[in-house]
Amino acid sequence: MQEDNKDKKASPLYSEFAYDDAYRTMETECDDIVIPFVNYFYNENYDNTAKITRLRNEHFVEHADQSDEKRITDSHFEITQDDVSKNYHLECESRPYDQSILVRIFEYDTQTALDKSKSEGNVLRVRFPYTGLILLRTSSTSPDRAEIIIETPNGEVNYDVRIIKVSDFSIDSIFENRLYMMIPFYIFNFESEFKAINEDADRTEKLADVFRNIIDVTVQTLA
Repeated sequence: MQEDNKDKKASPLYSEFAYDDAYRTMETECDDIVIPFVNYFYNENYDNTAKITRLRNEHFVEHADQSDEKRITDSHFEITQDDVSKNYHLECESRPYDQSILVRIFEYDTQTALDKSKSEGNVLRVRFPYTGLILLRTSSTSPDRAEIIIETPNGEVNYDVRIIKVSDFSIDSIFENRLYMMIPFYIFNFESEFKAINEDADRTEKLADVFRNIIDVTVQTLA
C-alpha cells in the first residue's frame, strides 16, 4: 500500500484535491460555463435568463456504529427558468470508476433530497436531483451510464446517473459543444503518454503547443 501511494504521488497528474478544487471553482463562480454544460449533459435548453442558485453541499452521513462522517458534494445547484426549477448534483471523479462511487452518489442524493423535502399532512415528499458523474480517467470498466434502483414495499423506483467521460471528447468537440468546464481536465487524455513525452523534447514541445493553442482559443472565445 505504501508503494502504491508513492507511485500515485509521483504521477504527473496526482493531487489530493487539485481537480476537485478546479471543478468547484468553475461551478461556483462561472454561471456562463455551467449553463451550456448542463444543456449538453441533460439535453436542456437554458438561455441567459436562467438563474443558478447554489445549494448546500455539506452533509453528515450516519454510519451503523452511530458515527458521523462529513461529506461534501462537488456541486449541488438549482437552475430556474420560466418559473420552473430543477436541482442538479454533479460529481467530478479523478479516480478510476468503481462501484463505491455509486454508493457515495446515492448517499449525497439522499441528503440533498431531504434538504428540499416537504411535509404535506402525513406525507413526506422528497425530490431527488438530476445526477451526473464526470469521469476524468477512463478504464475498460468505466460504464457509459449508471442506474440507481430503490426497492420499496410498493415496487421499484429507479433513476439514471448520467456519465460523461473526458476521453470521449477532442478539444474541437469541447469548444463546439461549449463544454468549457472540461478544458482543465483535457490533459488526462495524454496521461498514458506522459512518460514517453517527458523523454522526448520534440513531443514535449508539441504538447506545450497544444495547450498554448487551447489557452489562446479559450481567451478569444470567452472574451
